Amino acid sequence: MYLVDCDQLKTAHNPTITFNCLSLICTSDCGDPRPDHGTVNTTATTYGTVVKVSCNHGYEVSGTSIIKCNADSAWSQSATCDPYGKEVLYMIQSWNRSDC
Repeated sequence: MYLVDCDQLKTAHNPTITFNCLSLICTSDCGDPRPDHGTVNTTATTYGTVVKVSCNHGYEVSGTSIIKCNADSAWSQSATCDPYGKEVLYMIQSWNRSDC
């Protein structure tokens, strides 16, 4: 979202209303991208911010570790922190002894 700060001007010589725009402020905010069991390298969350996602010990990044805040207030991609060996853990949990 963009906000434009304008003052209305009306003079005797020009009875129509015109606007004197003073500034353009980008207010896109993507929110906190920090995943569970992870950290990010900055606290900035506004448009154009590039963030590197890192995971706590015992976890690894699933997806991309570099994300960017877009103009539509959404992160370019999502990053999650999954336990190391998640696929192996799933295979062990789903293994059935009767399969032998």
